Amino acid sequence: MARKDNKKKSKFGIWGWLVATLVLVGGGFGVTQGGWLDGGLGDGTETTETTINETSSVGEGNEEAKHVNITISQSDIFWDNEAVTEDEVESRVSDEEDSTTYTVTDDNTIKATYDSVIETLTDSQVDFQEAEEQS
Repeated sequence: MARKDNKKKSKFGIWGWLVATLVLVGGGFGVTQGGWLDGGLGDGTETTETTINETSSVGEGNEEAKHVNITISQSDIFWDNEAVTEDEVESRVSDEEDSTTYTVTDDNTIKATYDSVIETLTDSQVDFQEAEEQS
């Protein structure tokens, strides 16, 4: 005769225990706190922090950064198409805002003149790019 166990079956069954375990363990993996379901169920600190950073960046950058084109042709230097001397370049760079960027274009320049302008910009620790004139 077959033996019957007098064990009482659980109300949950195997699927119920599996779901309960996943819910309890899932909290440790961030299922409800910005992990897999990152769409509003979390506490929002990460999203809020990003929003604050974007807002502060926008607040600081209200003024558009200025850009200056410096073109050197032979021994002539042009500051946004205005002829200047090497000394005027140094003076103007020191007068500009720190956020000003520069592009230095080599248009068949004399090396000494070009090197002087690059040295001025490098010594002033400003942001600049070097470019060659496309003929």
